[in-house]
Amino acid sequence: MWTRSFRGFLADAAAGDHVCFCPELLPAFISYARTFPDASGEPREECDRWQQAAVLTRIARECFEAARAG
Repeated sequence: MWTRSFRGFLADAAAGDHVCFCPELLPAFISYARTFPDASGEPREECDRWQQAAVLTRIARECFEAARAG
């Protein structure tokens, strides 16, 4: 889906056009992420949202490069 979206962008992009991929890291206080109790019973987020944002950004870059390659 991302590769096809980037292909569509590139097909119509003019000089100076930009595409922005911005994974949203919502604040922890709104209880967006799933939590599970740790060994002491304290709720902890299921994963590191910053790390997951970095993974999604890497995947998006790979998809953009695939779109540019044809």
